Order: sequence, then C-alpha cells, then structure tokens
Amino acid sequence: MVRISSIAAAFIALREGLEPVMQMTCRDRNRIAMQADLLGAAALGLKNCLCIAGDHQKFSAAGKLKGHPGAKNVYDVDTCQLVGIMKKMRDESLQEGGDKIEVPPKFFIGASWTPWETDRLPSYNLRRRWTRARTSSRPRASTTWRSSSPRWRRRGNLGLHERTAILGGIIVPGAP
Repeated sequence: MVRISSIAAAFIALREGLEPVMQMTCRDRNRIAMQADLLGAAALGLKNCLCIAGDHQKFSAAGKLKGHPGAKNVYDVDTCQLVGIMKKMRDESLQEGGDKIEVPPKFFIGASWTPWETDRLPSYNLRRRWTRARTSSRPRASTTWRSSSPRWRRRGNLGLHERTAILGGIIVPGAP
C-alpha cells in the first residue's frame, strides 16, 4: 500500500510544532535518491531520521492489503551502509561518492533492531549500526518489556545501551 512520504509527513508534523522522526527505507531508493531526499529533508528543517530496511512490498500491512507484488526491491545499500552514508554527510560534509556538501545536514541518526531475535546476527548488526552512527537505536516493537528482557540483557553485554539513545517501539494489538 502506498502512503504519504515520510519526509512530507514529518515536515507537516514539524510545521505543527512537533519533533518528528522521518524514516528512510533502503527498499525503495538507490543511494543517490536517498542522499537527494536526505538533503531535501535537511533543507526543510528535519533532523531525526530512522534508517530501516523496509518490508518486502508483497507483504503490505501484514498480508491484509494487496501490496505491490510486481514492484522491484532496490536495496542498493543496507541499513548499516545507510547509517554510514548519513554519518559521512553529517560529520565530513561529503556525499557517499566523495563530493563535497556545502551545508551538511545536522541529522540525529537512528537505526532499528529486533530485541527478540535469538541468533548472534542482530547483536552484531546493532553494534555495526551504532559504530557507524554513534547516535541512536530504536528497537522494533516488542510485545512486552518482560518478554524481551533476557534479550535486552544480551544486547546490554555489548555496552551499547550506555553509549546510545534507545527508543522503544510499541505495537497496539488489533481487535480480535
């Protein structure tokens, strides 16, 4: 299902006096388009960005909608690479290709991770994302804090919770 652009929605929220977090999805754009959108968002005054991979288009709204099964994924870069691109834009005033940015964006960069995954890869990816951005992390929605607490402790062993902001996501269950 196609919805309003995250940048447009975030700008509307900003105009209403809120501090929005826009989302940049790797599924939908190549690195050139993402950087252009990020520069445009910065020009509009947006500062908070959550980097996400994006669900496959044929699984629109958890299978409740038709989605766009014929659309092609882009995934030119993954979320770890996107975080690195944004950090380079912000901290070095450089585009991913090396071209100079006159006015670097002042982004607060975020990345998501899933606290209930059991293998070691999520911890590795979380550390990789944090190392690239050194700013924030947003776990994907968790059903309860208690149910994910052992996994939170495992992530805590990395020490990242002491060096990054963590914003928990919440899913409101639908009606039965």
